[in-house]
Amino acid sequence: MTTDSQKPLKKALSDLALNELQGLKDDGINPTWDQIVQINDLCRKVETPKLTQVSVTGKPERINGRTLWPLTLQAGEWYAWACDELDEANLLIALSYAHEHAREPDAFAELYDVVESGKVLRQYQKGLNVTISELLKAVHTLNDSDVEPVEDSKQVDREEIIAGLVAKTGIPPDYWKNRVSIDYISSQIDAINDMEGDGNAQKSKYIESEKALGRALMEIRKNGS
Repeated sequence: MTTDSQKPLKKALSDLALNELQGLKDDGINPTWDQIVQINDLCRKVETPKLTQVSVTGKPERINGRTLWPLTLQAGEWYAWACDELDEANLLIALSYAHEHAREPDAFAELYDVVESGKVLRQYQKGLNVTISELLKAVHTLNDSDVEPVEDSKQVDREEIIAGLVAKTGIPPDYWKNRVSIDYISSQIDAINDMEGDGNAQKSKYIESEKALGRALMEIRKNGS
């Protein structure tokens, strides 16, 4: 619940800062006042009309004590594999697993195997304690559409996308692959592409602001403040 003392603070924070600070809170991190001011200042420098509504992590869905995150690149890539290799009856559970473990480093490295992924998904399903209806509602909300396979990894070179973002921002690849929602990555690509015709000075200023925000968020998470 928002207290009266918190309301003026929320009014003073940019939309992007509110989203990023909520993401830190969801990770169990409580930034100091100095860090809140720093993140807000950096977010204001980064914001464009396209970015104000897109958070780095995206908005999670919570059902019966479980948190399902928007798909990251690593989660989307594994789910695309699952759509090709696993029985259709297992795909809803696979998608739920992908959402819940989307932000865990190397969460899917051992699951590109039909037998191993089958074992993991059966165990995961036993512990879900949610109804099919609840699960469908959550994944529909996260994907903003009917449950469908993430775009086939053969059609999109995800490593090339990550490499391009690393080159443009200087932010390490693991951050883009494991911690960031696919929607946010799309917004970054769109924003940078939109600046191609606006002159190098504006593009450079945007990229430097994005680098500074990324570094600040990673430092806060690293220190767990």
